[in-house]
Amino acid sequence: MNWGWAEWAISGAGAAFLITAAVGLRTQPDGPPEARVRHGLYRVLLPFMLGWAFFLLWLPRALGAPWFVSDLCRLVAMAPVVLLAVAARRRAR
Repeated sequence: MNWGWAEWAISGAGAAFLITAAVGLRTQPDGPPEARVRHGLYRVLLPFMLGWAFFLLWLPRALGAPWFVSDLCRLVAMAPVVLLAVAARRRAR
């Protein structure tokens, strides 16, 4: 069974998440500071983390890249996601 379509679909979802994060970055809500924090978390940070991970993790597989290129992209994709998650958790405390 060929699952090549799934790799393209997941990397495409990553691109959609990155676009959502870019739109969220360009819009600023009016209102109390809590609304700005929620907007920054749910419209910018979370879509960016999901888009970065999905796009870089699955696009090399969809393009048929060698295993070492795919592994390198996995490392590049996961490092900022882990750092952003740790920073968000520290800020929440």
